Amino acid sequence: MEPLRIALTVAKRFGKTRHHDIRVIVEGDAARLRIPSLPLRPELMITDQTTTCTGLEREPVVQRHSALRALAAAETRWVALPVWSALCEALGTPMREEDLRDVASNRPDLLAVSFDESGEERVHIISEAVRLRIRELDEATAHDQHRIVRRLSAESPAGSVERYVAQALPVHAALAGVMEEILADGGLLVRVDRYALLQGLAVAWPDGVPQGSIATDIHYSEREGIDPRSHGDWISWLHWAAVTRGLTEVASGLAASAVDMPWRTLWSRWRPHGTFGRIPSEVGKILFYDQLQAGVIGEEPVAAARKVLQWDTMGGPLDDRYLERAFRVTDGIEVTPPAPLQLHYENGEEVRIGGASGWVSAASAEVPEYPETSPPWTPRTGDPVVPAGAGRWLIGGHGGLYAVELQASTDPDVDMRARGPLLGPVTDMATWQCPEAALAADGPSRFWLEGIFGSGACRTVQESDLPAGVRNERARRFLTTVGMPSLPKEIPFMSTVALDEQGLVPVEWPADAPAPESEGPFYHLGFWTGGMVLLDGSSGAVLQDTNSGYSSEVLASSLLQFTTLLALYREYFTSLFSTEAEVRDARWSLREWAERIDPVTEDGDHWDDVLDGSLDDPNSH
Repeated sequence: MEPLRIALTVAKRFGKTRHHDIRVIVEGDAARLRIPSLPLRPELMITDQTTTCTGLEREPVVQRHSALRALAAAETRWVALPVWSALCEALGTPMREEDLRDVASNRPDLLAVSFDESGEERVHIISEAVRLRIRELDEATAHDQHRIVRRLSAESPAGSVERYVAQALPVHAALAGVMEEILADGGLLVRVDRYALLQGLAVAWPDGVPQGSIATDIHYSEREGIDPRSHGDWISWLHWAAVTRGLTEVASGLAASAVDMPWRTLWSRWRPHGTFGRIPSEVGKILFYDQLQAGVIGEEPVAAARKVLQWDTMGGPLDDRYLERAFRVTDGIEVTPPAPLQLHYENGEEVRIGGASGWVSAASAEVPEYPETSPPWTPRTGDPVVPAGAGRWLIGGHGGLYAVELQASTDPDVDMRARGPLLGPVTDMATWQCPEAALAADGPSRFWLEGIFGSGACRTVQESDLPAGVRNERARRFLTTVGMPSLPKEIPFMSTVALDEQGLVPVEWPADAPAPESEGPFYHLGFWTGGMVLLDGSSGAVLQDTNSGYSSEVLASSLLQFTTLLALYREYFTSLFSTEAEVRDARWSLREWAERIDPVTEDGDHWDDVLDGSLDDPNSH
């Protein structure tokens, strides 16, 4: 992974320097890695090293010593003798360390021996070309790699083998096809370094990590700049991800480890990364200190989360109306039903009308503060962070709310960031999974559409009221059974009429517009950025009359595809994503879904603007 990232990132950037004083030399094996072509003609120096490996397959030492195969299978350049011995055992040819020492001393032309900073003896194959050739001659299979994973996982956490586990176990698991086993075991996750885990994810899923697992959280944590120097700090973040996603066993395994975690998550009402669409009972964005308060109800310490009911165009509350929810600080259980709240200030004092029953703020209840503790670092400066008792903090943000408890830590690197990754993220995100209901063969159901647009949104037309000009059978069936959603303001760039009230009104194609490709007749469905949205009665296609400012005439091949696309866009538009990376990934996933659902979206200039986000702001058109 790293040579590719260096070629694409470092060499490309250096190649753009004004004076071209820096050159990057890349050594590559053309049979193994295709060096990408780069702009500005960077220089590539290619050295033919095939002579190093000539006849290697006939080399007696390679045939006689399977230990070389085990050494070549290692995922670090230098390998301690206990690690080499463990790899030999995993691959079915156990050898003692002293025997391996003899192998190394007898072949100084192939193997180098040195000592690490702790004085432990280590070995490596001198030529990388030779190491790769040995791998090619007898490559470790997925089954072999799984045996290595099992052997390393069974090792007691100590010594050089454990250091190798921290560096290499995820890549071995990826090559074995069992990366999910590592991710599902908190006891194993604590044993591997963050960077090694990222490398394992990149190898396991070269086309992007799948949506909906803790791998998703690890990817987006990297995109958010969560790169702690402290391993314990990283395990605290992994524990947060597991709690947020509801992975109880993983969270328990992480918390039960001997790792020095500086903080742990008590509970989380944060939106899991990579979630598309709205989530029932979602807390919503908690961006201001007015939205997050510590207090008591009775004698129970609680956190009050206040959901803004309507945001203004500048990203702040439009008025003083909220929906207040109260969660017990210790375990996050909601202690009162959500309640409307009006909140304003008089002479600097908070004045409440309504809200959670029995709520008393921490200040009014004289709950002591604990200034001797500091909250853990968060990726976004300015997110509300509120003390909630000894060593406990409430943290809000774009994803919602969670509570943490600080733990004693002796690690000097806690809260220190590595300020990376300098080469960009190690992992990529795969295309998100399209909701199954959007891909149903018989079209979108009324149940699914109204789950997105609201109960009663779909308006049907009686069969007897359908104009004779609507000759397309699929359109007739959709209009009389599912119904066209009435969308006065749910979509920022378009609206539809209530067909049960207005009916299908025939309209003429505008005289000043280019002649339509369809024969009509045409019926009014709504508006798209100022132009009319029309149903072609003969083909069943949905068109726009080009008064919208767009030249592409066809919006969708059918009413079924049109309403499906609108529903998916509405889900995207109302999703409370917690990171900008998720917004981007959801948008390009939506584009791929749209092209799959209706190929006309691929070439339509109107859908181009929708799917690149240009029409998300209702004031932009």
